[in-house]
Parts: sequence; structure tokens; C-alpha cells
Amino acid sequence: FNPNGNGTSIENINDNTCNRNSSTGVVTCSCTRAASYNGTSQSSECSIKSPDIIVPNGFTLVGWSVSSNTNPQQNDWRPGFTKDNISGNAPYYAQTYKVTTYTQLFSKNGAEKLNGEPNNVTTSCDYTVYNGSTATQTCNVTTPTITWKDHSGFAWSSSYTSLSTPYYNQGSEFTLNSSNTGGTMFVYGCAYSSATAVDNSYCTNNSGDSSLTPGSSSYYSYETGLAYRYDSTATGEHPEHNCEYKNLHYRSDYIYATAEEALAACEKESKPRLEHWTTWCWPCFAESTTKCMKKTYTCPATDLGAKCSLSLSATSGAVPYNGSTSFAITSDCSNISVTSSNTSIATVSKNGNTVTLNGKSVAGNAIITVTATSETNHVATQTYTLNVYDPSTCTMSIGGIADGETIKVKYRTTLTKAITGNCTNITATSSNTEYISIPSYSDTSISLKAATSTSSILKTSTITLTGKAPNGNTVTKTYTAQVHTTSS
Repeated sequence: FNPNGNGTSIENINDNTCNRNSSTGVVTCSCTRAASYNGTSQSSECSIKSPDIIVPNGFTLVGWSVSSNTNPQQNDWRPGFTKDNISGNAPYYAQTYKVTTYTQLFSKNGAEKLNGEPNNVTTSCDYTVYNGSTATQTCNVTTPTITWKDHSGFAWSSSYTSLSTPYYNQGSEFTLNSSNTGGTMFVYGCAYSSATAVDNSYCTNNSGDSSLTPGSSSYYSYETGLAYRYDSTATGEHPEHNCEYKNLHYRSDYIYATAEEALAACEKESKPRLEHWTTWCWPCFAESTTKCMKKTYTCPATDLGAKCSLSLSATSGAVPYNGSTSFAITSDCSNISVTSSNTSIATVSKNGNTVTLNGKSVAGNAIITVTATSETNHVATQTYTLNVYDPSTCTMSIGGIADGETIKVKYRTTLTKAITGNCTNITATSSNTEYISIPSYSDTSISLKAATSTSSILKTSTITLTGKAPNGNTVTKTYTAQVHTTSS
């Protein structure tokens, strides 16, 4: 019986008929055929009970197989069962498997549709490893197709503002593994709305600008205030017209050097539509014409600057040691994460729009932060305070009276004070009712009545509060009450 994998072990072997190899973990079992007498033929078979298989964490048991690497796996002999027809020395191998699911979010990032639908796309794939294998686990998904009016040059980028290296084409294979699972890829596309071809003669040389080199290799646009440098070494379909940005002069506050700056302005200024963003020779369009092109960009009808919303069904709660609670998230944001300020007190997890909090065996408060990010990188946060308490004890205090402070009750009057804390079934007693009596009490208040005689002034009585902790333990607290000329 071969454990056949990292972390797999064999247990519950019959020590009388089995031996374990301490270095390999392989268990060898034997059986003895029944004796024959007086010339009768001896049985060719005998019985052995298979040992149990202990699988690594996260793996699933299949059984014992005559093959060391079966996929799909087969169970030729269930662990812990006896076979009566053992007639040879065939080896058996433990068979286990583990399925890992990887996920990836594909964000529209301003595009209209992904795979023909107006939503972000979350896709996943499963990778199965066998027999305790620790090999690198990867699986592939297909990047969604992109629909975006007045845009071209589509790709999938790890940056929401620029084209990353590497980038991925739409409909291409994307590999997921333990390092990038749960990540986000963003649509990248070049805007070309209101495109108008413009001759290079419009890019008049600006000899008055010292930052530009006079001559045919540098151009300045008086119309937009953007200067570009002609680069004869650039690569592309039409490298002779691949103009690079060299210097920027603002004509007005709504002209930006790049599409990313224009989108950032939409976000910062919360403008549904940016007026006019104009640039020359935007590299995305160098391949589409033999002339420089003037481009006018406006934010899409969808307000890229709108802040996404985030709210919680509750903002605080309490649980005993090892207790749990949950709250719901309401949000139109695309990416939501949760964290705990102190994982020694409480841990936090999210499933869909439900956040689950699990208290530890440490009393105190943990601040749960919910963070949401919009496709334009706007960040919204909300917090939830979780109190984790020891269920074997509780607190109770007579309101406004500090520990060790004497409660003053004016003679001939009754003083009513609030009781605060989390103890329940509270009772109250006075050690000397001649001076201080207790007409009434509850879990939330207590009344103390002082004697009517002036001779009782400065006389004291011990007030004892007795309450129940969440687990039923009895908790007591005492105060000193005194008849006085004024009340606390």
C-alpha cells in the first residue's frame, strides 16, 4: 500500500500482518493461506484488510487503485475493507484529488458591453491536482469581447488608465494561478470621436519657443497649444507620421495632454461631459491615416465622474467569544473588499453582499472597514464596529458614579439613578435599610431612599448589585451610599 503523494499517510494498519517502511511510508501486508491436510489441495487465496488513507488538507479521498497515476481516478479497493481473494503481490496506490477554483473580474472601464452584455464579467476556471501534488496550478479563461462606440484598438490591461505590459487581446486566452486569482483587468481603448484629418502644414513651426528645436522635425499648433515632435524612428504602419508629445501649453483649462488626464478630470470635477479635449497625432490613430489628426474627446453620456454609492445595513454589533454575526452591503461599485483592524479580536469575510464577522477569544473592539472602488477609481468606505466580549462576566454601573465614589442621597428624599452595562436579572440590596432603603430597582435603574431624621446624616450603607453574565455566571458590584445634605 503506497501513500503515493506529498502529505498522504496510511493509518489503522494491522501490526501483526503489516509493516511500514519508515522512510517511504509504504505499508506491506501479508496473509497466510489456510492449511490443507491429507493431500487435499490448498487454497490459492487469503484475506487482507486494507488500511485507511489520511489525505492532505483540502484533498478528497478516492480509494486504493492498482494504478499510481489514474486520471480519471478509480477505486479498486475501499480503505478499511477486507478482500478475500488475495492471490498475488500486486501493489495498490492511494488516490486523492483537490480542485482549486480561480476567478478573474473583467471591468468595462467605461466601455458599453462585454460579451454583448452591459455588465462587468466575472469568470472562473478549475484546476485539479492529484495525489498530494504541489505542482504549480494554472488554468485558462477567455477574455471577453468588447463593444465601445467611438473607440478602437481594444485590449485588456491591468491598469485602468493605460495599456499595461503585457496586455491581452479580446477573445484571447488568459492564464490564472494562485498569484493573480481575484484580480481585475480593465478595458483599454482609443477614442476617435469627431476625427478630422489635418495636414502637417497646420503644425506650424514655433521658433519663438525655446523648448522646441526649429526646423522640419518640430511642430507647434497655435490652435490647440499642443506641441509635438516628429519621430522618424518610430515604428508602426505609418511611422513617418507618428508624432510624439514634446511640450504642452494650455490654451484653456479643459485641454489635456492624454486621454487618461481627460478621464481623470471627469472624475475629479464630476463633470458628466468634459467640454472639449483636443490633441494632435494621438498615437492610437497614427496607423489610420498618413496625416496628423485632430481629435476631439468628450466624456461618454454615462457620467464617468459619478461617485459610486456604498451603505451598510448596520454600523455596530456585539458577539461573545467565538460568536459570529453579519451585515449586508448595498453598493453599485464594481470592486468591494473588507478588512479587520484587529484579527486577534475578529476576522471578516465577504460572500456576495453579505459580510460575516467571527469573534475570537479576545475581548475588545475591531473596526471592520468596507472599501469600494468605482471603474473610474473613486473610493468609498464605510466602517462597522464589532465588540467581542467575555460571556463569563458582565458589567453594571450606577450611572454617573465612578468606582470608589460614594453615592450621596439627601435626607428625606429618594434618588433615582440609571444602571448601565450588559448584566441581566439585576437585584439590589442595602446593608443598612435604617439609613438607605431601596424602594425599586430593575436592569436599567435603581431608587435609593434616605432616612428622614437629621441624625442619620453622614450614616452609610453598602449597596450591592447582583447580576447575571451571558453564560449565567453571577457577578456582583458594591457601592457605598451615604445620607447627606445634598444628592449626587
